[in-house]
This record gives sequence, structure tokens and C-alpha cells, in this order.
Amino acid sequence: GHVYLEKWGFTTEHSLIIILSILVISVVASLVFPKKVVHK
Repeated sequence: GHVYLEKWGFTTEHSLIIILSILVISVVASLVFPKKVVHK
């Protein structure tokens, strides 16, 4: 999988930034949206 990321021009730093961004968005979404909403 790492080879494919390199082909798309992603570096390790960019991957970490993307992962952190996704985690932050997930936390914010969980705080903003009601817990009753089921994420599939």
C-alpha cells in the first residue's frame, strides 16, 4: 500500500497530516452531530 501512496505523490509527512486531519474531523463530528446518528 505504501508504494501506491508514493505513486500518488504522498510522503510520510503528508500521510500523517491526513490521518491527523481525519481524526480531528471525526472528533469534531462526534461533538457536533447527535450521538443518536448511526455512522455506517
